[in-house]
Amino acid sequence: MSRRCVPCDFLGELDDIVTLDRHVSHHASNVLRLRKGEFVELVDGRGGRCVARVEDSSSHSFRVRVVEWLEQNAESPLRITLGLAFARSDRMDDVVRQATELGVSGLVGFRSQRSQYGLSPSQVAKKRERWKKICLEAICQSGRTRVPRIDFYEDVRALADGLERGREGEAFRLMACEGSVSREGGFSANGFEHLEGVEVQGAVVLVGPEGGWAVGEVEFLKEKGFLPLRLGPRILRFETAAVAVLAISQFLWGDLGKSLSGR
Repeated sequence: MSRRCVPCDFLGELDDIVTLDRHVSHHASNVLRLRKGEFVELVDGRGGRCVARVEDSSSHSFRVRVVEWLEQNAESPLRITLGLAFARSDRMDDVVRQATELGVSGLVGFRSQRSQYGLSPSQVAKKRERWKKICLEAICQSGRTRVPRIDFYEDVRALADGLERGREGEAFRLMACEGSVSREGGFSANGFEHLEGVEVQGAVVLVGPEGGWAVGEVEFLKEKGFLPLRLGPRILRFETAAVAVLAISQFLWGDLGKSLSGR
């Protein structure tokens, strides 16, 4: 059957007819060019994934019939939340997509002292919907079934308070830093190797703004249990650092290392 996939808020039951919303209908009809009798996967972002057969391929009212539930599990055993200091919108969109593919369970946006961008209260809801849309597209592509939880905070202190109140309160904590900061009591890239035997089931990873963390922020976050991490001798772009630290974390504590080693 086809691996083409589209998001759908409501999957119904086996043999139910499901009508896709207008935006998804247009994508299914005009981009994927699905036609009557063909098969497509539907994912709701809440753990449900199924195969459906196209019954009506109109771009205004695309209807499909649920024919099979899928029991695949591509979710990571590592509960990992990625915190992103606000950066340019297109760069953040890229990281949200890549982080979702890498298996994050939570995404957090916050304003750092050196962030050149921010969100007004009226912009938060719109940004949440955009990230959710990107996440849905990413789980379709990657075979996941659950959209990461999405939160926003006005600054680093509000972020730390929010983490303490949530399930991340006991999670292992890391923050990506440039070398000049991370050498002060933090881990070097080699230090990550010494963590390989550490049991980690939940983690929070923070990536700072394009201009780097303010010293006061680093000290505050260290007091909150975050370990500064230097990602090698090179200075990485915002989006590169986010993907690198997630990939290393999934290799050490998630399912990426197991899949690569065959364990």
